[in-house]
Formats: sequence, C-alpha cells, structure tokens
Amino acid sequence: PSLAAELENREITENDYETLLTLDAAQPAGSGGLSAKELASLKCIMLTKNSSLLRQRELYCHICLAGYAISQHIVELPCSHKFHKVCADNWLSHTHDYCPTCNET
Repeated sequence: PSLAAELENREITENDYETLLTLDAAQPAGSGGLSAKELASLKCIMLTKNSSLLRQRELYCHICLAGYAISQHIVELPCSHKFHKVCADNWLSHTHDYCPTCNET
C-alpha cells in the first residue's frame, strides 16, 4: 500500500511529522498561502506559566502534534484553532490558506 494509505489506517504520531510534510509537498500547489502581511495580522500570544493552554493537557499543535510550553508563541486563526507560530507560519505561508484542523479559510 502507499504511504498515504498506510497513514490513513493507523494513529498518527509525532514521528510522522516529516513524512506528512513530504506528502503535503507532493500535493498540487494551492493558492500560494498567505502573504507576510496576512500572517502578521493573525492573533499571536506568548505562553506564560498562567496560560490556560498549558492547563489543558489534551490541547496540542495539530500541525506538529507536540504540546505547548512556556515561552512559545501561539497563533490563533479566525476559526479559534491555535498552533505554534512557527508551525502555522510554515503551513500558511506556502500553499495553504486554510486551517489545518477545520479547513476554514
């Protein structure tokens, strides 16, 4: 079976991140992603020890699959989904102009 088919039939783990990036890069280019100005306009916060995201253990970045930590910058998309800034910037600045969780633009 293809790599994509294999991933569809099992739990995705942190170890699959590079594989997913490779598969994603093989997809036809979309809109070209967001401009630097559009990226800069997204709500961004730095996590502190009192941040509610750190108290909600089930929350993690759905792009890299890693949890959140103090001092990380988090981007909130208009749909309210949150991601590590570096992950969101990478996702949105290339070929995607939509949320990787809900596909909202």
